[in-house]
Amino acid sequence: MEWQNPRRSLLLNLQVDASSARNGTTASCKASGGDDAEVTLFAESPPQVSRLEVCCATGSAPYIVATEDDLVLVGVAFGPNSCSWSGYDYFIYRLGAGEGASSLELLPDPGLSLDDSHVGILRRRGDGDYFVAALCYPSSPGKYDLALYSSSTREWTTKLASLDLDQEQQQHVDLCHVNRKVITVGGEAGTMGWVDLWHGILLCDVLHEEPRLRYIPLPPPLLPTRELEGCPRNARDIAVIGDDQIISYVELQIRVLPGPSSTGSYVSGGWTLAVWTTGAGAATSNNPAASWHQDYKFDASEVTTIVAPAAQFEALPPELQQDDEEGALLVRLHTGHPTLCLHDRGVVYLMTKVDYQDERAWVLALDMESKKLKGVAEFTADRVPGFCFTYTHSRVSQYMNVQGDLKR
Repeated sequence: MEWQNPRRSLLLNLQVDASSARNGTTASCKASGGDDAEVTLFAESPPQVSRLEVCCATGSAPYIVATEDDLVLVGVAFGPNSCSWSGYDYFIYRLGAGEGASSLELLPDPGLSLDDSHVGILRRRGDGDYFVAALCYPSSPGKYDLALYSSSTREWTTKLASLDLDQEQQQHVDLCHVNRKVITVGGEAGTMGWVDLWHGILLCDVLHEEPRLRYIPLPPPLLPTRELEGCPRNARDIAVIGDDQIISYVELQIRVLPGPSSTGSYVSGGWTLAVWTTGAGAATSNNPAASWHQDYKFDASEVTTIVAPAAQFEALPPELQQDDEEGALLVRLHTGHPTLCLHDRGVVYLMTKVDYQDERAWVLALDMESKKLKGVAEFTADRVPGFCFTYTHSRVSQYMNVQGDLKR
């Protein structure tokens, strides 16, 4: 069957379930130990969250490492008897348009553990090839190991990537930079970026024989006195949007008020959201920080009109459907996890809860230009403490045309 509401991008749950459910996107191959591994995508229209499911007799703890265009890199643990150095098998799941057109490929053992904070995918348009790139922390000042897998050679290689900064700047980046996310810019040089969401981006032309790293600092925080510590992914996001190589960066600054002293909790006091953009070539300017342009900045109380169909809001608790004061709904909801839409630079998704630790959440699609809500979808957050990073954006949906919401 055709997927009735195709999207150029979707939200993909990073919590991967083990399941034998199948649909037209199902693909399989042999794992390193000889067992069959099977991956299936269940796609939903945003702001609903899509999911992957993995079926493998002896595998466990599947997780998504990276996604780019029609590719998803998935890790599956196979225990002490695994043939992999890390105890994981890594698979490339490729989405195809049509029943049975998707494929699954087991990668050779990379000799290191792969996770979404330092691993990304570079898709080569035209020839169908791809690369998996992992940037490791510096082995010496200003020197980073770049592990690169090529689909054409089916081999992993390692290059030395050098940081082009003066000694004082290199020391600062080496000490402060903590990879949180990888973005793919592309182009002939295969430019990718390793992002510390508190501080800046390390851009690298990974296809060069002697790759060089270029550093772009992020815009200063909305709250200048904020201590930049802990995990930033519940308040910040970054992505390359469109074919014009625009890097978009969003920050959500929340405000909290003390709650009942008997519980030690707190209540939401609203939030401020801002989005900046820059071109991927910003690193060549004399002052990269000045190249960021603030496209949007507004407060939760300014979102006054709900334009999505009323039925989408029926799942909200009754007390949140009866606000007399415009804008009060979003101010009172706990909010976090901003996620940029990959096909519309004017849309950002937010996760909201009535209470910070609730297992029930909603994903809001917010039109930043009009400051209106475009849609709301309920999200089960039973495995998500607070607003921990739990889903990501992906373009895989533009490569499929099968039924995206198969029910069990």
